[in-house]
Amino acid sequence: MGFTGIAVGTIIAYVAGGLIQCIIILQPGRAVRLYLHRLRPHWTTIKRLFRISIPAGVEGGLQWIANFGVLAIVNRADATNAMSSAHINAIRIESISFMTGLAFATAAATMVGTSLGMKDPKRATRSAYLAYLVGGGVMATCGVFMITLGRYPAQWLSPADPHIVHLTTQCLFITGFIQSGFAASLIFGGALRGAGDTFMVMCMTLLSVLCIRFVGVLVVGLWLGMGLAAIWCVLAGELFIRGSLIYFRFLHGGWRRIQV
Repeated sequence: MGFTGIAVGTIIAYVAGGLIQCIIILQPGRAVRLYLHRLRPHWTTIKRLFRISIPAGVEGGLQWIANFGVLAIVNRADATNAMSSAHINAIRIESISFMTGLAFATAAATMVGTSLGMKDPKRATRSAYLAYLVGGGVMATCGVFMITLGRYPAQWLSPADPHIVHLTTQCLFITGFIQSGFAASLIFGGALRGAGDTFMVMCMTLLSVLCIRFVGVLVVGLWLGMGLAAIWCVLAGELFIRGSLIYFRFLHGGWRRIQV
């Protein structure tokens, strides 16, 4: 089928999904319904939307740029491409964990925003902790499997190359220990965004990603040539530090008083 066919299929699926959703919410009698006459620009609301979305967009964009930078460093550090293959395989396997965290981060953002709209900050706090308890529990469990059984999915992805399997297993072993911290960065970050505290989340994330992740990987990967395991130690440490920073911001409680 090729990459072009996959890309076209993906675009068609997104467009079809969007059209189906629009058709559904235009139907009368729905709890959430789209009214066409309400689609006129309301500049006060648009300014509030920009105030929340621009920091989140900048954060996400620069995170992806930093991640591509890390991948470029990994590619340059090993001419055989074994490191880059193991790096990508480890991310694919770890995605089983962090996609769960992203789902609970969305739930936390929704519940916190709704609770603050109801003038009930205690409910918002309880919702965030409950999301972390469940989502963080799943991610921590995935971390245990990465530590103890990581070689099996690594073998499934690269059955013909024992060296790539070994490197992938090392990466999974390292990141398995910080899945709870990774969950904190995702879920409490989602809770803060739901409260409208997107600017502070952006600042903490960019400080962590640019100053620790990118610079740290540059030092250990290119300048010191310490290999993929050292690079993943930097990545894991950065995720744990980011999760701690975001959780401390959540504990501070200033998000309860933000006016969106």
